[in-house]
Amino acid sequence: MASDRCCWIEMRICLIFLTIINFFISIFFAIVFIVNPDVLTYGLPRGLTIFFGVLFILVALVSIFGILGTLLGSAGGTKIHSIILWGFVIIYLIIIIIVVINMIRTKQEAINLCIKHGGKGGTQSVGESAESTNNNTKGSLSTECNEFVNVLVKSICLVLVALFTASLAQLSSRHSHHLYIQRKTKPNIKSSN
Repeated sequence: MASDRCCWIEMRICLIFLTIINFFISIFFAIVFIVNPDVLTYGLPRGLTIFFGVLFILVALVSIFGILGTLLGSAGGTKIHSIILWGFVIIYLIIIIIVVINMIRTKQEAINLCIKHGGKGGTQSVGESAESTNNNTKGSLSTECNEFVNVLVKSICLVLVALFTASLAQLSSRHSHHLYIQRKTKPNIKSSN
């Protein structure tokens, strides 16, 4: 039966493996949002980044719930895991929108920092600053420019995490449906003593 497989692996094992990956991804982003939020969300209020970190901790806890539900073969637990993951996909999309809007809002500030710190204190023109930067750093970008590129890359990683979580939620839903079908078709054996 093709519906009980995921990438040629038994769906249960695949779901456990992907949920463990999701657990570690969630822990990573929780640490980033709580410990060093400027790495990903330059300019956002500290309270909001801590809130995002707590949401990722909740995703990690949901991952543990999903692993247990899958290991125990609980159709209800796996379905709840799927529903909660779909909720977090929506939350991820909101976080992505906030981060992108913040990036657009602070983009000019980041560009100004690149230009200012690329030359000698920002007193040169952009061309002179770029030439001076190339001479001083041998063609590399300034630290501020690298940080802006890092924020952009990590924002793209957030999008990939949202897509990964959506596929995990779909897989969890498929597995729960498969468990319900198995229970329906399994004959009830009662001992008659």
